[in-house]
Amino acid sequence: MILPYMARSAIAAEVRAQIARSGKTNLDVAAETGIPTSTFSHKTSGRSPFLAEELVAIARALGIMPSVMIPADALERAA
Repeated sequence: MILPYMARSAIAAEVRAQIARSGKTNLDVAAETGIPTSTFSHKTSGRSPFLAEELVAIARALGIMPSVMIPADALERAA
């Protein structure tokens, strides 16, 4: 299933917020997860959707649960 733009944007915004809370940079998290920097940039801007595996890797790098990065309203938008 391809997420609508609004759902992708909500998830991307939450990923950005969690990265900011962690004190890490996007470059730090991209390097820790193995996601290429340009790909990471596209995904954190909402231009491309995150794969579940990527959200899990980001969550591990940040020390949080992956579900924290998926706002409830993003799931409603995807329905």
